[in-house]
Amino acid sequence: MAPRRTEARTLISLRQINISIIHYLPRLTKVIVPSGTSDKIGTIQRRLAWPLRKDDTHKSRNGPNFFFR
Repeated sequence: MAPRRTEARTLISLRQINISIIHYLPRLTKVIVPSGTSDKIGTIQRRLAWPLRKDDTHKSRNGPNFFFR
């Protein structure tokens, strides 16, 4: 049994839509993903990082020195 004329048109239009989506997909991803996303991720990582104290970043003068005897 052959498909009706309207069903055939629907199938063709759905195929055209699928082809259109595949064609424009790379462009759509650029629209969906904002350009500053990597900057936001970097900011979040910096905020989640363990806060450093001054003692953590500089060699302590009064503390033990493990490298020299």
